Amino acid sequence: MTTSDKDNEQESSGESREDRLEEIKKEEQEDASSYYAQGQGEEEPQAQTEQEEFNKSVPEVDKEKEEMNLLKAVAFLGFGLAALAIVFILFFIRDLDHRVGGVDQAVNNLEESVTPLREQVETSIQQVNRDIAGLQGKMTDFERMMAIVELKRALITVQEMS
Repeated sequence: MTTSDKDNEQESSGESREDRLEEIKKEEQEDASSYYAQGQGEEEPQAQTEQEEFNKSVPEVDKEKEEMNLLKAVAFLGFGLAALAIVFILFFIRDLDHRVGGVDQAVNNLEESVTPLREQVETSIQQVNRDIAGLQGKMTDFERMMAIVELKRALITVQEMS
């Protein structure tokens, strides 16, 4: 809107610039303290009625309305808690997915690092089993040899006696 448009509007509304300037000058001369004053003057009767209103007892509430309002409040609370639970579960499941994914990756890395150790332990156990079998064979052979030696001594003793 241009200045000329504003001038046209003011002139068409029946109010000239001079009239407007006179109104502004009157407002400057008026005391504005009454406009900004609080708790004084005309508001005192209203303050008394407010005080009386606060002193009155609260009217009785219809039991059916009270019960219905309580039911509504509990329903809103229930729906709110359900929505909060759904949001919590969704975030928890997403967080759980990230954690499980991380744990799965850690387990796979651990398996990869343990696999060579497991193979080494298995080969060592097989070697120990072979060594034990060899020792058992040697012990059996040694017992046989000792038995043969004892039998030969007994044979020699018997031959000398005869």
